[in-house]
Order: sequence, then structure tokens, then C-alpha cells
Amino acid sequence: MPQHRTIPITPIQLPRGLRGIVVFGGSFDPPHLWHTHIASAARRRAFGTGSGRDGGAIVFVPTFRSPFKSRGPSASDADRIAMLRLATRRLTGAVVWTDEIDRAAATASPESSYTIDTLVRLRRLLRRQSPGMPITLRLLIGSDQAASFHRWREARRVLRIAEPLVALRPPHHTRDDLRRELERTGAWSEPQIAAWLSRIVPTGIRGHSSTAVRAGMSARPRAGSSSRANIVSTPVRNYIAKNGLYRDAHRASPRQVVRPRNVGV
Repeated sequence: MPQHRTIPITPIQLPRGLRGIVVFGGSFDPPHLWHTHIASAARRRAFGTGSGRDGGAIVFVPTFRSPFKSRGPSASDADRIAMLRLATRRLTGAVVWTDEIDRAAATASPESSYTIDTLVRLRRLLRRQSPGMPITLRLLIGSDQAASFHRWREARRVLRIAEPLVALRPPHHTRDDLRRELERTGAWSEPQIAAWLSRIVPTGIRGHSSTAVRAGMSARPRAGSSSRANIVSTPVRNYIAKNGLYRDAHRASPRQVVRPRNVGV
């Protein structure tokens, strides 16, 4: 029996009369200002300038990480959840939904957590909490994830449940960069590629890698250089310092790092 049918769904507190939700999953290790900036931009893109009852909510989903795999420097699930709540507490209409981590903890042998499972569970929860009130779901992903989307589990079904919103991030700096990448896959027709390009979220800042942020926070600052720690909000930075997180992150081999939401999610 599928996992999402046997494990209770973590409750979520959302405003009544909600028009839509932007779902944003990731490791958030640590959560930084680009995460909240792009999430807000995605909500505006999808549902206008309002939030809560007047527009859309943002549901941040910290992803499950297997305790049996070595993934380089990373905070614990509890620390990532705590930091994400600190990072989003002033963002109106934003909530942290821990269902992926909770259902992994409730499983004797945790397996990979797939986006399709999370979306199906969220849709079921919303129907239960707001019967007769259709809520539009949109899925915020990076352009690197869009380029590999054709390899995701049940990719076409994901598209039907929650149409993606795409944030450009390296190595895709422009729409043309993403277009060329999508064309190289051979997975999409020209109209489908045009649809992908229409989903790009306009934003004035470039994406940041959490890997680089961790390394920047642990490394000694160089004269004349700007610290990547500045991309982390003060409450999150204080939490990191208080709990001694990422002290040796700059020593990690790049091959140890796994970016959130890799191929097949």
C-alpha cells in the first residue's frame, strides 16, 4: 500500500478562503534570504500582490534526508525546521509544513521522498480541511530542477496537480540558457518549452547555493571580500552561532554535497 495512504498527514494551519498555495521544497540548510525573496516573488507571479485570504500562501517543505547516507555538512532535521521557522516568521502567509520529515520518522525503513507523494498528501489534506473550496497549487523549483524535470517520478502528474514556477539559478542565467537546456533533453516539444519559459519568476537577485552559504559562514573572511553570511537573516545567523552549526563546512569536498530536490524527485 502506498506510503501516503498509511501514515497520518501532518496538519497545517492556513487562512480560510485561500485562493492558492506556492509549494516550495528544499533542504534549507540553511534557509537564506534568496529563499524568502524568490518565494514572495513566486506568490506575486501566481496570485497577485495579496497574501493569505487576499491571495496565496507559501508552504515551505523541508525535505527528508536519509540518516544512512553521507551528504557532507548538514544540520539536523530539527535544526533545519527551527531555522526555517525563524527565516519565515515575518513573511505573511508563510507556513512550514514538516510532513516529509514526519512521515520519514514514522516509517521503520525510510525511503526516498518524492514530490508527487507530497503534493498528493497536501491536496488530500486541503480537501479535508476546506471541503468544496478549490485551492490552486503551484510548485516553485529552480531552473536546474526544471531542466531535469522529465526524469522526475510521475512528472506529468506533478504538472497536472501543481504547475511549476521556475526560478533561474546557475548555470541558467537567462531564459535562453534554460531554453537550450530544455531543447538538449529532447523531452519537450516547442510549445511545451514555450510553456516552461512562461513559468519563469522575475526576480532582481541571483540564486545562491546553500553549499556556498555554509562555506562562507564557516570560513574566515578575507580583506575586501563580502561574506556570504550576509545572505542569512539575523535570527538564523544567531541560531547557527548559538548551536555551532557549519563550523567545518568550508572543508567539505564538493563531491559530498547533494543539492535539494535532485533528479527523480
